Parts: sequence; C-alpha cells; structure tokens
Amino acid sequence: MKPGLNRLPFWKTRRIHTPWRIEGIVLSSVSLAGGGIMTVPKSTEELAMLLGLLCGQVIRADELSSEARLSIESFLRRVRSNGDARIRIRYEEFNELLLLFNQYRVERPFFDFFFGLRDPINRKTAAQTAFVTFRGLKNGVKHFRGFAMLCFGNFLFAFRRLSEEKNAERFVRFLEPWNRDSKKEEKEIGQRQDPLLPLTGTADEIASNKTWFLGYLSADSLKTDAQTLERLSERPGKSAKTLERALSKLSGLNSELQYERDKGKRNSVKYLTWDYLDIYVATSMRQLWEFEETYNFIKKVFTDHLSDIPKIRWFDPT
Repeated sequence: MKPGLNRLPFWKTRRIHTPWRIEGIVLSSVSLAGGGIMTVPKSTEELAMLLGLLCGQVIRADELSSEARLSIESFLRRVRSNGDARIRIRYEEFNELLLLFNQYRVERPFFDFFFGLRDPINRKTAAQTAFVTFRGLKNGVKHFRGFAMLCFGNFLFAFRRLSEEKNAERFVRFLEPWNRDSKKEEKEIGQRQDPLLPLTGTADEIASNKTWFLGYLSADSLKTDAQTLERLSERPGKSAKTLERALSKLSGLNSELQYERDKGKRNSVKYLTWDYLDIYVATSMRQLWEFEETYNFIKKVFTDHLSDIPKIRWFDPT
C-alpha cells in the first residue's frame, strides 16, 4: 500500500512515521493478513486471534475458563448491540480484556502510544483520558507490529519488553529512530547537498536484465557453461557449428559480464565516498527472474513511494 501524505506528528496518527516513510512497506509485510484477521472481531475466537497477534503467541479460545468465555461473550454482545465504533475501551478495560485471555497486562505508555494515539511524554496530553474504540483495536495491533518488527524484529519479545515499561521516556527511547516526526525528518533531508558522485541518472546504471552479472553465484554459471562446452567439444559426433555458435554466445556474455561488473565497481566507489547513507539494500538472489523482480521492486519503492524525497541516499549493490 502506498503511504499517504499525512504529515501529522507521530502520536496523532495510527500509521508509523519514520524518517524515510517506509511504514507502508513494513505494515504490508507484518499486517494482520497472516493471522486471518481483516475485519473487526465478531467472536471470542477472532478476538483471541487478534490479541495473539499483539502478544506474539497463539491464544487458544478453547482453553479459556468457562467464566472467562462468558465474560468475553457478554462484552461482544454489548459491542454488537451498540456498534463497534461506539464502544470505547480505556486503559484499565484493555488490561481486563488481556487478563481474560490469560495475557500479560500492559503499562500506560504502551497503551497511550499504540492504542490511545498520544505522545506518552507530552504533558499537555497526559491529563487526557486515552481510549480506543473496539473497531480501532485492529489498527492499534498493526501499529504495534510495525514498530515491533522495526525495533526488535520479534513480536513476542517486543510485546514483553515494551508492555512492561512504566517510564514514558524510556519507552519512547526504545522506539527510536522510528518514532521521529517524519515532517521534520523530510525537511532536513530536503536541505541536503547533492552528492559529488551521484548513483542515479548516470551511464553506470545497470538495467534489470543485466543485474545478474553482479551476482557471484549466478555469474559463475558462465564458467560452468564454458567447462561443459569444452567437454562436449572433445566428444566425437558433436556438431562443430552448434558448438561454435554456443562458444560465440558465451564469449559475448563474458564480455557483457566484465562490462557490467566494471559499472558495479564504479558504483561501489561512488557509494563509499558518501559521508552518510540512509538505506543499504541487502539482497540474496540466484535466478535471473529473482534479480529482475528485486530490481523492479526496489525501483518501485524509490520512484513511487519515496519520489517526494529525492535527496534520500540509498545503495543497491546489485
């Protein structure tokens, strides 16, 4: 999904604001689709699945006590009766809900930031009562999962570490640098000087169908082909013309290989002269189609999603 143009401070939006606005990409990869929840939960099982995505573990509704199930089902009837957008869940009620599902409670900074949409260390909003509607629970979970992946790379560990933090300032530090105000970050990036040696818009840009020449494993296939042709040429009965054409084509590919790798070396020199780098693209490909699809995906990210931040510095070694 393409990030919007919302430039509100991070505590006023459910979307993750990052210095480079990659939140749309991150949320696409860690969305709730993997857990099967794309609508507002309507049953105890669906609510258990949603909260399991928050806590980083599977919650089995059939293992809950009968008393807990009755309480949860009573709450869901109230949601259906009043409407999911009208049921407001405050900090204390949110913890009660977690406890009914046998999960750890959360401290206030966690709830305020991910569900209450408040800056945990802003004194002006500290006295306000934060709440999340039942409909908004899913967005809060997505909000958390994006930060969990960016900051910790693990949902369970992120939930345990962030949910137990009582100090708001320490909580906010755990989320750095991904909780910065993107408007301020983009302004600072926009004021940068262009690099002396740019990577884009030069004759050293490598086409998508040529990027495989830079892969050490994929390019080694040319050596394998050369050895195979050499063995075939030694066998009697093989067509000399066919082998000659194959060897000629292989020679041309080897020339292209050297030409494109020279470009890659020059690009590496340019990248190494920069005094800073925003994004380094780390990839692992084997097949030609993998190189081309990765190339097209990277181009889409930087030409579509980040087109309004032209001075962002990134390097793709392939």
